Amino acid sequence: RIYGAVDNLPQRYPMTNRYYQLLFDGQLGYERALEVVNSPNLLGITIDDTGADESFTLYDHPRVLVFRKVRDLSDAEWDALLGGSWETAQPWDVGEPTLIQRLWETLGLTDAAPPPPPPADDETGGKTLLLDQPLSEQPVVQDFRWNAVASQSTPLAVVVWWLALFLIGVIAWPITFSVFRGFRDRGYLLSRTLGWLLLGYIVWLLASLRVGQNSLPYILATLAGIALVSLLLWRRQRSQMAAFWRAERHVVLFGEGVFAAAYLLFVVFRIANPDIWQPWQGGEKFMEFAFLNAILRSAHMPPIDPYFAGGTINYYYFGHYLVGLLIKLTGIWSSVAFNLAVPTVFALTVGNVFCLGYNLASGLRGRRELQATGGKLYEVPERSGVEVEDGRPQIDPRLPLDPWLSDGTLPAAGNESAGEPGSPWTDASHLTAAEETAPDAGQETDKDEWGEPSTPDESAQSVGWSGRRAALATGLLAAFFVAMLGNVDGGGQLVRKLAEQSTTGFESMLPGVQTGVRALSGLVHVLGPAQLPSYNYWDPSRVIPFTINEFPYWSFLFADLHPHMIGIPFTVLFLALAFALLMRPMRVVGEGRRLRIATGGVLMVFLALTLGALAVINTWDLPTYFGLGVLVWLVREWRTGRLSENRGRALLRTGVFAVGLVAGALLLYWPFFAHYKALASSGVGLSDVKTELGKWLNVWGFLGFLAVSFLLVELRGRYADGAASTGSAAG
Repeated sequence: RIYGAVDNLPQRYPMTNRYYQLLFDGQLGYERALEVVNSPNLLGITIDDTGADESFTLYDHPRVLVFRKVRDLSDAEWDALLGGSWETAQPWDVGEPTLIQRLWETLGLTDAAPPPPPPADDETGGKTLLLDQPLSEQPVVQDFRWNAVASQSTPLAVVVWWLALFLIGVIAWPITFSVFRGFRDRGYLLSRTLGWLLLGYIVWLLASLRVGQNSLPYILATLAGIALVSLLLWRRQRSQMAAFWRAERHVVLFGEGVFAAAYLLFVVFRIANPDIWQPWQGGEKFMEFAFLNAILRSAHMPPIDPYFAGGTINYYYFGHYLVGLLIKLTGIWSSVAFNLAVPTVFALTVGNVFCLGYNLASGLRGRRELQATGGKLYEVPERSGVEVEDGRPQIDPRLPLDPWLSDGTLPAAGNESAGEPGSPWTDASHLTAAEETAPDAGQETDKDEWGEPSTPDESAQSVGWSGRRAALATGLLAAFFVAMLGNVDGGGQLVRKLAEQSTTGFESMLPGVQTGVRALSGLVHVLGPAQLPSYNYWDPSRVIPFTINEFPYWSFLFADLHPHMIGIPFTVLFLALAFALLMRPMRVVGEGRRLRIATGGVLMVFLALTLGALAVINTWDLPTYFGLGVLVWLVREWRTGRLSENRGRALLRTGVFAVGLVAGALLLYWPFFAHYKALASSGVGLSDVKTELGKWLNVWGFLGFLAVSFLLVELRGRYADGAASTGSAAG
């Protein structure tokens, strides 16, 4: 089909042109057996259009050529005929300008930029997209279809997949418990995502460095290694974990219910529409399915390319690799697992956001209740940010409260529970050297063997039920807003369709009035004999012309297992780690310095690990969350007062953190970046295309309203507090 087109670009396709020339000359072992030409004719005059573009003839009267093979060519003959013919190819050549192009240029009607020059050798870094050895010599991997029983039973497959996720979460729970020490629920629902990432990263690194394989035995061995580490952590903090379970088991069980409900909801959706190969509504599922199967068959990383024989996938494939890891672990066929991966990503997103929202609300509610009731604080040095007014300590609103506080009330100074998780958080820099080194100097402290404060009684750990219900409701609302709320164009489409069914001719020049009145009329009509036109699900994802405005729920419903969707739960994990970092300056009184340094170091490693994962799951997430991480550190400097005390040193520390974060992320995933090769120019720049205000509001209007109204309420509250303080001082 292309023999009549490539000859227009001989510099770009020298080998292809040579191949067709030899084929038609009979030098490739084939002879022409049949030729059918059906040229158009008019008034008995035949018009020869064999030289026309194939799009003109192909679907109406194509030229049919049939060749018969008469002999095989030897390797030496093939090499003599075609060998080296590709070496002169110029991939960037676009040929000479056509007559129309010359005319347009003469009239100044074209602004087409010249084609970019080919990249220099030093720009490509000598990278190759080819396998380091032929595919036939690669290790054979056939360990991903071992569970035929579950694969052929939908209910069993759903349960087995859920159990695999639950197992990963349970194994990673002691690690999560240590990393998210400042969270009221210790980040329980984050353990699945964190464990999945940790397991996948270790196996991927072994496979990338050729010291292991992307195979089930290595996955199980790695999982056992993580379980061993978790066992050691559990032994060191088992009293804390037991006390946590006694006090917070209701929150844990509620969270499990949230995850299960989200998972089953989308399992039902996928059962109702399991097709992953719909030609015009399937999105990129065919590509993702091909990548997934190629990764399953790859012993080492980068995986084999299903579209480029002898090559490797030059794409951010890590998200599909993580899905493949679950497929190998469960043995469920990839055609079934594809439809289980979508509910998994949705449920992890819901669970992670619920966890983060719950903990944010818990700290905020506790702080506000303390400010409202005038709760007492421990006595801390003058630099702590605690002010004394009328003989009563006042908390600095920038400082978070210990998530283990009961009903937002802090115990009084000298209380026997000092140093326990029921204690307030204080800035470590506020402590004297003697106070910091005391726990490490062998002094008697009320701690377990790992340096953790010993178990408080359950009443000190438990938050009041009113506060807990409010925090749980906030977590649910947060999950709904992130995972299920869309833009307002869907509602706008419904209003417009109702207006189309209107029986009134009402007109108005006021914006929205005419549509609103006609929509009400249409609603009455639809409730009667009329029928509402079908809903166009596609439009809300393409509100602004020439852009993609997908929101998470749309992506989940569309079920395109694309990197940008797989990355969503990991972006929330990064947000949770950033919030944990924000709380790091505040620690429990009596906490050992070595423990503080160790947990802080582990937190930094997980931040870099998660940021790097975002880069190789969906590269476009990297700049956004890197910038967010740096902003969180800067806010951390402000919260501790270091930014105001010495701005230069605070900014220097922020710069060191930024460099360390991105360097750690790139270093941890260096095997990926060492093989990845950008094949075209890309980046971020300013667009000269303006967006209509109405369309912009369709996408961001509701969320913008929430943000602005929240800021106004906060400013109003602070203004009222300031006015009250001024009046009290004047009195």
